[in-house]
Amino acid sequence: MSAPQRNHGELELGPWRSEEPPALEAFERQPRERDGPFRPRHAAHWDWAFRRNPAGTRLFLARRGGRVVARYGALPVRTRVLGETRTFANLIDSAVWPGEPENEAWLALAQAFLAAHGGGDGDLVHYGWPDEPDLALGKLHLEHELLRATSLLARDPGAGPLGLPDGVEELARFGPQADVLYACCATHWHASAIRDAAFLNWRFAEHPARRFRLLGVRGGDVLRGYAVYHFDPELCSGSGLLMDWLVLPGDEQASERLLEGVLACARADRAAGLAASFPEWSPWSLYFQERGFLHHPSEYLEVVRSSVPRFDMLWLRDNWWTTLADALIL
Repeated sequence: MSAPQRNHGELELGPWRSEEPPALEAFERQPRERDGPFRPRHAAHWDWAFRRNPAGTRLFLARRGGRVVARYGALPVRTRVLGETRTFANLIDSAVWPGEPENEAWLALAQAFLAAHGGGDGDLVHYGWPDEPDLALGKLHLEHELLRATSLLARDPGAGPLGLPDGVEELARFGPQADVLYACCATHWHASAIRDAAFLNWRFAEHPARRFRLLGVRGGDVLRGYAVYHFDPELCSGSGLLMDWLVLPGDEQASERLLEGVLACARADRAAGLAASFPEWSPWSLYFQERGFLHHPSEYLEVVRSSVPRFDMLWLRDNWWTTLADALIL
């Protein structure tokens, strides 16, 4: 439920609603703002993020005289937590326009956002990779906790074929088989984004600004596993990215075929490397390390805010299955 619009002097705060036109001006880069990966530049990208997300919309804007002067928001995702469906939300970089009292406008928007979405019956977890100003303000005012310094597993693609190996097919979209595969895999984790067809197609197949290659391995009519690959020479020092990976642990044949398929994609793109991300406690972390992937620390710090003390950063660190797919801003 969205909070009603409120006035702070001349500053008008309120949620963006789906019946409104896109407010692309809210993402114009400001002088002291980093050039983050998420910046809708056209209506299709805006609609994908804020109108068509299966989990809903989380965006608050501050206006003065009808002009956008600040933003604060997130991209939500339906998440399975101990067998129940809750909502996590990936915070996007906030911004305050020059001439505005930065901390005042930021805090007013953040408080309005939390009033609408942050209670015990709202979003269970907010998470993100903030820039330095947001990191400091979030710790001071919003009870943000440091979850981890992001580290990637990466290796050289090596020599080998450029085409997909036998048994690996390129998918155009995901169907009901993905729901079944996720339901089987989800029993191995206490928390994970619900990787059903609705989410996967929105996240990857329908993305208007990025191209993803969807690789699958079947056994008859059963989807035994999938991998999602993305390459952008401006991301991750020109490495290909293994955005998502879903295979039942122990299915060695499907795992090996998918990994060879993703490596072939990276070779075809002449990528500098192939990078992935898994929780350290996951058996897939060890699996990839045994196949030549090494830890590479990054400068990005991930923070979390839980609306329920039980699910604090320690619980999330040890129980939340994540891949690069959970960085919805990519």
